[in-house]
Amino acid sequence: MRQMTIILVVFSLILWAPADAFARLMEAEGSADIINGDVRSARDQAIIQATRAALLQAATRVQATSVVSSHELIADSVRINAAGVVKDVVVLEESVENRVVKVRIRAQVMEDKLQLLSPAASYRKKIAVTQFQVMERGQIFDMPAIEQDLPRELLRRMENTGDILAVDGSQYAAEPGQPGSDKVPDVAARMTELAGSLGAQFIITGVIHDMGVNRHLMRNTRHLVLDVDVYDGISGALLSRRRINEAVKGAGHYAPAATFGSVDFLRSEYGRRLDGALDKLARGVIQDLHPLPFTARVIRNEGDEVFFNAGTMAKVKVGDVLMTYQLAPMPLTGDGGRFLGYEETPVAALVVKRVQPLFAVGELRDSVTPLKAGDMVRFGL
Repeated sequence: MRQMTIILVVFSLILWAPADAFARLMEAEGSADIINGDVRSARDQAIIQATRAALLQAATRVQATSVVSSHELIADSVRINAAGVVKDVVVLEESVENRVVKVRIRAQVMEDKLQLLSPAASYRKKIAVTQFQVMERGQIFDMPAIEQDLPRELLRRMENTGDILAVDGSQYAAEPGQPGSDKVPDVAARMTELAGSLGAQFIITGVIHDMGVNRHLMRNTRHLVLDVDVYDGISGALLSRRRINEAVKGAGHYAPAATFGSVDFLRSEYGRRLDGALDKLARGVIQDLHPLPFTARVIRNEGDEVFFNAGTMAKVKVGDVLMTYQLAPMPLTGDGGRFLGYEETPVAALVVKRVQPLFAVGELRDSVTPLKAGDMVRFGL
């Protein structure tokens, strides 16, 4: 494994387009050093730089993430935010002088199509849910499948936003541990295992702490206390936790016909509260995931071609440039054998050449390190 010092540089250049947006023809220049005699890669970098300059001149936005090692550019993950922002890029002049490629381009910038999004938000991340853990099963005898119904309904609402790709893993039990418990290390390893088998970037699971009914002489009260946890599929780390804690007065147990999600259930006060809680949770989890990087898994490689498990459904497009990472074969462990995840080593830039609905094929640039199934393709931090 190569040893290198990695400096992560994030460019986020934000300008506002004029109120009267239109297509504008721009000319700009770019340059790049030739590294290891690779003129083609230097020319590509120079064109990317010139395209950025054209966008800036047109008062638009470019976002990029570059990985630099020992002052030498390894990869540049670049994506123009909106499809059709830049059209008809033409190289007007190019020259090579003193190991530097210089280009001048003309590009049509479509200002009416600009969007202000984070880099990774342009892609749809793949999210899986598992069964929720039920702390007191005697409390849910009137909702016998709630541990599967609840995460499925949460996933459905998240999928309806159009921001994610949903994977139903509610047949699997994750059994997340509580903070400070002895189960936490095992949970991290379990999450990476589930993410690998489901092909997901993130795992959502949860704990139903209390759905019990307190009986009173005049009026019953039913509780709604649950946690929803979001885990990273690579490291198994807990990324966020959201809690719902409500007490619904006048709510009791349901008749057999009033199953979860039925009309009778949703007409009840408890059903309305749970319905609102799921909407709140769906929005909150989407918000938590929005700024996080987009990651996909390598399926296989054939020479310089790499197949990975994200395609048009994830909004991957031909010409996108992403970064590849090799994962260490064994996980890192901390005190007491605590699972910490897998070390990542940047390999090379990957240019997307072909795209299908569920997968894409990219070409590696200047890679001397082979990738294997399970390694990563990433855009963003």
